[in-house]
Amino acid sequence: MGSSDGEVGRKNDEVQHQVRLSDFYMSKYAVTVADFKSFVEATGYRTGREQVQLLVFSFGENLNWRQGVFGSVLPQSEENHTVLRVDWIDAVAY
Repeated sequence: MGSSDGEVGRKNDEVQHQVRLSDFYMSKYAVTVADFKSFVEATGYRTGREQVQLLVFSFGENLNWRQGVFGSVLPQSEENHTVLRVDWIDAVAY
């Protein structure tokens, strides 16, 4: 973790060091919008971004998992795309 000494833009607090992680699970496949939508509909879960709606991005919108890369609501035909804007807490809930 951290940056090597020669990395461009490296800051002094980015010293490269080893980190040990505890066991964790990882899916073989990316979670799609359709997968996450099914989870949300089955559980009534609301992501942190949906609850707070305070994060404003360069597009001037409060973006969450329901939008694509450029902020537009994803059409059903694109629900096979990888879900975006899901943070660690949302991933754990999923």
